[in-house]
Amino acid sequence: MKSPSRTASSASDPRPAAWVLDAMSRYVSAYALEQSMVQQRHRHPDQEWVVSREELVRRFTALPADTFPQTRRYAAELTSGTGPDRFAFTLAMIVDNLSPPT
Repeated sequence: MKSPSRTASSASDPRPAAWVLDAMSRYVSAYALEQSMVQQRHRHPDQEWVVSREELVRRFTALPADTFPQTRRYAAELTSGTGPDRFAFTLAMIVDNLSPPT
């Protein structure tokens, strides 16, 4: 199935609006799950956690330079920011890049 045009009129093709709603709901659900896991970790600090930010930076910078040069170079930036800041940024990026119907 061909992807809908981002500028398709809602009267002619409602898929762009539906797909944006789907993408946003998936993102919000994933963020909520991640926050739930963080809260669980705070309640049970003895449970194993995936990795710390420091460990994630270490793993990113340990990747092969010839295959992942940008990931290595921007490891600190890729792992920076708070959860709420990253959440707001991503939602704004989705919404700000919607094209009005033509």
